[in-house]
Amino acid sequence: TGTFASTVTGNGNDLALNFTGTTVIDGDFTGIGALSSGGGGTTELSGTITTAGSQSFTDTITLTGATTLTSSGNAAISLAGTVGGAQDLVVNTGGTTSFGGAVSIASLATNAGGTTALNGGTVTTTGSQAYGDAVTLGADTMLTGTDGSFGSTIAGAGNDLTFSFSGTTTLASGASGIGALISNGGGATILNGTVSTGAGGQNYSDAVTLGSNVILVSGGGGAITLGGTVGGAQTLTVNTTGTTTLGG
Repeated sequence: TGTFASTVTGNGNDLALNFTGTTVIDGDFTGIGALSSGGGGTTELSGTITTAGSQSFTDTITLTGATTLTSSGNAAISLAGTVGGAQDLVVNTGGTTSFGGAVSIASLATNAGGTTALNGGTVTTTGSQAYGDAVTLGADTMLTGTDGSFGSTIAGAGNDLTFSFSGTTTLASGASGIGALISNGGGATILNGTVSTGAGGQNYSDAVTLGSNVILVSGGGGAITLGGTVGGAQTLTVNTTGTTTLGG
């Protein structure tokens, strides 16, 4: 077990934490070169961790307080295991932010620039999820929370994507390479650009608002269903050889 109850100043040096039990970070880390925590136990995080280089957490993460992870050098920030805790998480890097396990926290925000790789299957928040950078899917993915915003593109690599946001789901720049896309949280979905899926099709059971001219494409004859109302002073184009359903 390793406990850091106050600040740690790195002076540009790297720090590797290899505790088999619980690693507790309850203070700000600054000036670290690169940080790794991976002894096979659990890492508890609270506060602000700033590195010039990368951050790699290979063990289970528990947030015990609001946490901000920043790489000032735009290096990768990797959380390979599950992430839990009823706290907010902010990740800031122009590099790649990757989540390798299920995430269940209060809220999640990633900054503009770089890429967020969702590889763990589920991200569940009691509050909002805001992805300022491009998002890639490494597995079939379900996102659940209040509001969900995607400030850049979503690339699915053939994986399915389900939005279950009770508030507003906003796609600012469309999506491509999705297997099947579902938006069913009971709120509203704002669409912009082109949303392209495979044979799994697209199913929007909530109200849809067009934020710009929108093209919905489903390859392989997948159905495209808009079950609620569709509004917005924009043009909607739907391209599929399957069934298009307008239910509102």
